[in-house]
Amino acid sequence: MQIIFHAADELNRKAQHVAFYRKKLSNLLQPIESRLTRVIVFLQDVNGSKRNGPDKQCVLECRIPGLAPLVIRTRANRYDQAVFQSALRARRRILERDYR
Repeated sequence: MQIIFHAADELNRKAQHVAFYRKKLSNLLQPIESRLTRVIVFLQDVNGSKRNGPDKQCVLECRIPGLAPLVIRTRANRYDQAVFQSALRARRRILERDYR
């Protein structure tokens, strides 16, 4: 499974964050890893510098051979929360629908 990140500018400058998210995603998606060819992660701050409400967004695009991509969109207060919630939702959806 290949994991590709497209992140906001402040995250691209911090390679340790991308490495952390890649490891977290790999661990969370490990039960369904054999069903996925690629996972594309888009991270962005949707409110800019505004401080009210969840403004960190993670869009997770899971590529499953022979099927349309599964796209999960999650907003949270922090990037790590958004990535974690998106990965859990993707794992649950793939296991529930029994993509094989």
